Amino acid sequence: MKVYDPVSPPGHSSFNTKIINELGGRISTIYVLQRAINSELDSRRTRSALYSSVGSKIFSVFRHMHALINPFDSEKRLVLAFENRFIFLFLLGLSRKSNLYLVFHNNMTGYLSCGLILRFIYRRCLKKTNAIFLTDSARSVFSNVDFDSVLVTSIPIVSRSKKDCTSVNRQIIWLAKAYLDDVFIKELYNNDVFNELISKNDLTFVLRQMPCFNVEKKNWVVIAERLDNADYDTMVSKSWLCVVHYNNRYRFRASSILTDCLELGANVIANRSVELLGYSDCVPQERFFSSVEEFIDLVEKNLSMQIQPISIDCISKNNVIRKKLLSKYLLR
Repeated sequence: MKVYDPVSPPGHSSFNTKIINELGGRISTIYVLQRAINSELDSRRTRSALYSSVGSKIFSVFRHMHALINPFDSEKRLVLAFENRFIFLFLLGLSRKSNLYLVFHNNMTGYLSCGLILRFIYRRCLKKTNAIFLTDSARSVFSNVDFDSVLVTSIPIVSRSKKDCTSVNRQIIWLAKAYLDDVFIKELYNNDVFNELISKNDLTFVLRQMPCFNVEKKNWVVIAERLDNADYDTMVSKSWLCVVHYNNRYRFRASSILTDCLELGANVIANRSVELLGYSDCVPQERFFSSVEEFIDLVEKNLSMQIQPISIDCISKNNVIRKKLLSKYLLR
């Protein structure tokens, strides 16, 4: 199996790896089409930086052409991380679609924000293609597109838990860096009940992104720097409680962060959004919250061990079902 993935940004590499490993040898070639990572241009816009920017764009176009236009290739090909670009749509319209599968990941909002003409182009170019969506909400965005076939599945969850319960850090970690809900965080920061609770139980509340206000309280910490994969996995697996929460702009997406928590055997809770509730077959309903009060209540229940654990057997069962569906879809 050939994998072409020269420019994936770190935030998507974990997702891409999971999908690629899940597919194994059932797909001959996998292309990861993402926005080319341009060199950071300084205020002077130096000639070398401009050459680098133009070169990366030209390379991106040829990569698209190689992925989508190959009339002599009858083997199945998969395209990950479809992006909102005219060149992609144009090449897609020219390609042989019967052996091409598109995986839609975290890129639905561009379609919603574009005008009527561009939406019409989308519908024409995506017509009769094979589509794989990772959430029902993502599928709903393209409800008026006449796909040849559609599969709604989830991100693969493969257990890699090496958690040692005797060495858990006494910290509550707010994992999301993007789509941080500053209003929720500020309300929590000013909540005397919550601050007394974490202080009394010697808990540290850790944010992965600086909010819109200064964090100065004793039991609050900000770790905003980027961590490598090993340090990130250790942080997730050894935290006493992991929180996955996004603001209301987080829509039509699949959460790689929540998937990481489930894979690493983390004690996780999440906000009650349509996107995250899609994981309720693995995460019990009582682990979702909608308000600061419900969040504090969940922390108290975790302290008193009065919350339903996440079942590894349930995750394994759902993985078996998903793999059968995916295999049947790709081998039809």
